[in-house]
Amino acid sequence: MIQGKTVPKMASARSSRAILRKYSKGNLFFKLLLICAFLAGGIWVRLNFLEAIWVNTHDIYPFAQNQSIVWFHKGNNAKKSITNGDVVLFSDPKANSMIRVVAANSGQTLEVKKGATLTNQNFSLELQEDSWFLTDLNLKIPQKGDIWQWKQLELWEFDLAYKIFKQQKPTDSISLKLELLINGNLVDLNKVGSVQMYNLPISATDLVHANWQELYIAQLQLKLADPVARQVQFRRSLWQNDKEITQIIFDDDYFWLSCTKALNCSDSRDFGLIGMKNIKGKAGQHSLKLFLNK
Repeated sequence: MIQGKTVPKMASARSSRAILRKYSKGNLFFKLLLICAFLAGGIWVRLNFLEAIWVNTHDIYPFAQNQSIVWFHKGNNAKKSITNGDVVLFSDPKANSMIRVVAANSGQTLEVKKGATLTNQNFSLELQEDSWFLTDLNLKIPQKGDIWQWKQLELWEFDLAYKIFKQQKPTDSISLKLELLINGNLVDLNKVGSVQMYNLPISATDLVHANWQELYIAQLQLKLADPVARQVQFRRSLWQNDKEITQIIFDDDYFWLSCTKALNCSDSRDFGLIGMKNIKGKAGQHSLKLFLNK
């Protein structure tokens, strides 16, 4: 009888102590610390390794579907493994975050057919409603350490390299000079007075800052206007304080990033090549397989 009465009292005492420990300040602080550590870990992973992007456009369909979520891996290993056909998250030169398809990596050559079909090794992408590519061309994609000589560049290569050069030296005062060669010989630049652009006559001064498409059209018009002109070429050069800048040294690996719908979609045709330092992450393959298999 005595033992039967004391056992419940001992059990009750142990239960009371357990309850006190459970709700003690030290125990609550420890749990709060665990919750904070968990949240901090989640934020750290979110900032450094994973980011979810809500896609609300058809710009790169079917690589990413409209009204869907795509997860991007942001670690260095993911970025180093970027290849043609991958979807990447990046910031353009104006710091706008975008997602686009990688059409070419650094060190590769992107072949473009008028129309426009972008082909690079085993990857091919046909743009819809494009007007940027006026002719068939090859686009060399520079890698870190490459050196390009300005006077040896094609018109489109010059435009791409010049955008990168201005990003490298944003505060430098740089001027452009334009030369006209017909059949390999320098001629008076005022000869362009016979050229019209947008149904208006243009001057040599107007053409100095023209883009490659405008210079290409001007070359065609000059060739048609001169029956003995077998070759017409505009050659541009860069100058600073009356000293010519002969080359550009690339300080990063670059990518050509593309839309799949060319109309009203900004990509490397507009903002130029994107460096690795601007790449934020690469889309997880499980997300892309889900979209592409639909």
